[in-house]
Amino acid sequence: MVPTFLPGEVLAMSAQAADRLLKLDSGDAALLYLHLLRRGGLEGLKWPEDRVQSALERLRGRCIQEVKKTAGSITFKDAVRYQRGE
Repeated sequence: MVPTFLPGEVLAMSAQAADRLLKLDSGDAALLYLHLLRRGGLEGLKWPEDRVQSALERLRGRCIQEVKKTAGSITFKDAVRYQRGE
């Protein structure tokens, strides 16, 4: 049997979240984001450290832009808690 891309579970995201990933203009950052959503951490990601750090910097930069847009109504701590499901 040929494995498929969707063997069991489906990971879904809003169109708005997908658009934000596309605006990153970085395939590695988008893939890393999806990996983090799916796995909750970097475990199992077989990338060189410099590739991981570069993608993380892109994601951090985007997070900073998003938090700044809220004019203080959301803090970085709030964003981290939200992403951790707290």
